[in-house]
Amino acid sequence: MFEPRRRPSPFYPLLVALSLVAGLFIGRDMAGDAGGPLTVFNLRKPTSSDKIGQVVDLIDAQYVDSVAKDQLVDEVLQDLLQRLDPHSYYISAAELRAAQEPL
Repeated sequence: MFEPRRRPSPFYPLLVALSLVAGLFIGRDMAGDAGGPLTVFNLRKPTSSDKIGQVVDLIDAQYVDSVAKDQLVDEVLQDLLQRLDPHSYYISAAELRAAQEPL
């Protein structure tokens, strides 16, 4: 009438553990194509220069097209100074060298 209960195999926990480890490795390899880890939570308050650097690094890592980081930073600095004071102007290192060359 009643069938005797089968005793579970001692290999089931090992099989489950191996499946979890294999899943972790497969997930890590699939996430490796995303361009690296992205920090979501930052517990310390970043300074202004950290914010600009973080945004530029994020754009460089995640933006679809290639970005010239130096040119982007130069344009941000020019715009920042123009908004603060219309008589101020940011001169990049290349522009400064060109201005200092003898005529």
